[in-house]
Formats: sequence, structure tokens, C-alpha cells
Amino acid sequence: MKIYLVIGLAITALAVAGIYTVYSLMTSAWEIDLTRQVELEMLHCRRHEKDFLAQRDTTYISKHAATYSKAAVGAKRIETAVADISILRHMKKYRLAFHDIAQAMSEVGLTENEGLRG
Repeated sequence: MKIYLVIGLAITALAVAGIYTVYSLMTSAWEIDLTRQVELEMLHCRRHEKDFLAQRDTTYISKHAATYSKAAVGAKRIETAVADISILRHMKKYRLAFHDIAQAMSEVGLTENEGLRG
């Protein structure tokens, strides 16, 4: 009778350890997927930035803002899930730098007939 109890406890312990391992792997996979999503959104932000600088078209400013918002939501979720990480702080610095560049270019003039050049 005692041996069955010991075997039962051992099986239960192994099952709990297995469930914990599967949960940890699923959590890690979720974090990796979310990180890749944020990375992809930031690459899209950089593409919109490049297109704005090359074509001087203000539609890319709004596209950049929309894409940045998606990336910021993902970054907040990552920061909530993983302790001691500050992605969002660096993303905000990038957004402010792009905003400053866009504003300065708009003041100077995006075309020959606008802004200070016009």
C-alpha cells in the first residue's frame, strides 16, 4: 500500500513539473512572438521615416504615427510581462526625434513653394 502511495506521489510530482515546463515554454514563446511583432512594427516605422525623408510627403507622418502606436502597445505588454526592461522609453525618444525632424522639415518647406523656402 505504501509503495502505491509513493508511486502516486512521484507521478503527481512529475505531472506538475511537466505542466510547469509546458507553461514556461508557452510563456517564453509568447514573449518571443510579441518581441518579433514589436521589432517588425519598428521596422515599418523606420520605413515610413525613410519614405518621408526621401519623398517629403506628409502622409508618411500619419503612417508612422499609426505604426508607432501599434508598436507601443506591444512594448507595453512586453514591459508588463518581463521585469527590468525599458523598451518604451527608447521608443519614445525615437518618436520625439522623428517628430522634431518632421516639424523642422515642414517649417523649412517640403516643396519649393512651402515654408521658409517658399
